[in-house]
Amino acid sequence: MRLSALGILLLAAATAATAQPHTEPWYGFIVPGAVRIDAQGSATTLGVRRAPAFFGTLGGTVDVDDRTLAMGAWANDVGARFLLLVDPSATILRSIRLTWTNRSQGVGACSVQLDDDGSYLVLDNRDEANVHVHRIYRVTRSGAVTTVVTTGPMIRPSGLTVGIDDGDYHVLDYVTGQIYRFARSGQVVTSVTVPSTGTKSGFAQDLTTGDHWVGTRNGILRISGQGAIATVRGASPPLATVTPYSFGFDRASAARRSVLVSSEGPVPFFVWRYDVQSTAFTTLVSLPNESIRELTPPREVATIEPMPRQWEYRLHFAAHPGQAYALGLSLSGVRPATRLPDGRSIWLNIDALTAPSLDGRLFPVLRNNAGILDANGRATVNLDLRGIPATGINVWALAIVIDPAAPLGIAVIADPVRIRI
Repeated sequence: MRLSALGILLLAAATAATAQPHTEPWYGFIVPGAVRIDAQGSATTLGVRRAPAFFGTLGGTVDVDDRTLAMGAWANDVGARFLLLVDPSATILRSIRLTWTNRSQGVGACSVQLDDDGSYLVLDNRDEANVHVHRIYRVTRSGAVTTVVTTGPMIRPSGLTVGIDDGDYHVLDYVTGQIYRFARSGQVVTSVTVPSTGTKSGFAQDLTTGDHWVGTRNGILRISGQGAIATVRGASPPLATVTPYSFGFDRASAARRSVLVSSEGPVPFFVWRYDVQSTAFTTLVSLPNESIRELTPPREVATIEPMPRQWEYRLHFAAHPGQAYALGLSLSGVRPATRLPDGRSIWLNIDALTAPSLDGRLFPVLRNNAGILDANGRATVNLDLRGIPATGINVWALAIVIDPAAPLGIAVIADPVRIRI
C-alpha cells in the first residue's frame, strides 16, 4: 500500500469530532500481582499463580506482543529477585532470576521498562545484609541477564524511565530528591535536585513534552530536560494528605490530555484521572489494601532488534483488526508535533525522512510501512539497516490506524517510539 505523507498524517474531514480517550485497560502493579482498570474505572485484581516462591511484585510494564505483564518481584525465602512474565489471566509464563544471595535482603523498590531493542530493564533497589545494592539489569528475550548500570550505594533509585529524546536511563533518587540521567555506558550525564521527595514519590516521563513528573509531599512537580522545575498541582485536595505514588500518561489519541495518578495512602488507596487542562480529579478506583506502585497502559508499538541492525516495529491495535495502518519515521524528534483540528496531536516532526518512509521510497530498507492489521490487530514493520553505515543517530517512529468512520479518518495515534542506531 502506497500512501502519501499528507494523506496519512492529515486526512481531511468536513467537520471535526471529539476524539475519545483510550479504551484499553490500564495496569497497576501491587503486592502481589496487578490491578486491571478499564476506561470506566472498574478494577479487577489479578492474583499471580505458579509463583516460583513467596514473592511480592513492586512494579512492571505491559509488553506489546500479547499483552504480557513484565513484573519485577522479590522472593525472600530464597533471597532472589525475579522478572516474571505473566499473561492477562495472571498465570506466570516464565520466571527469570536476576540475582540471588544466601543473605537476608530488604524488599526495596523496583521498576520495569522496555528498552528500544526489546529487552527488559529492571531497576533493583534493595538492601542486602545492610549494604545498599542498586542496579539496572537488562534481560534479553532469551533470558540472558546483564548489569547495565550500577548506581552505587549513595544513589537510592525508586523510579526508572528510558528517555524518549535521548534514550538514556533516568532514575529518581528518593533520598536526595535528585533525578540522575545515566548514559548507555552507565556514567552519570546530568542530575537535577527535586525538593520534598520520599520513598513513595511517583516518577514518570510525559512523552508529549519530554518532561518528567515527580510526586512530592507538596503535590506534583514537572521537571524539564533543562532542569527547570514547575508545579503541576500543589498540595491541595485530593493531594493535601498524600504523595502521588505513580503516574500513567494517556496516549496521543486523546484530545484532552489526562493522567492517571495513584495515592500513597492512608487507607483507602485511590487512583484518580487528572485532567491536565481543567486540573480536575476524577476518582477511578478506591483500593482497600494496596497502593499501586506503577501505572501503565498496554503498548501499541514496540521496537525489537532480533538481529544486529535489523529492527522490527511490532504493532498491536487490539480494537482495530482489519483496519489500515501506516508508520512514519523522523530524524528530528517528536516535538512540536502536528496539531489536528479535533485537538489531537501527532507527536512526530515531519522532516526529509517522513515522506519517503510513508510513500514506499525507502523500500527495501523499510518494508510493510503501510498495510492492513491482521485479525488480531497486529502487524510488523521491518527496518533493515545492514547496508547503511550510519551509527550514533536516533530514529523516531509513529504509527496510526486509519478508519473512514473515525474523527478525521484517524482512529488511533500511537505514542512515538525511538531507536538508536
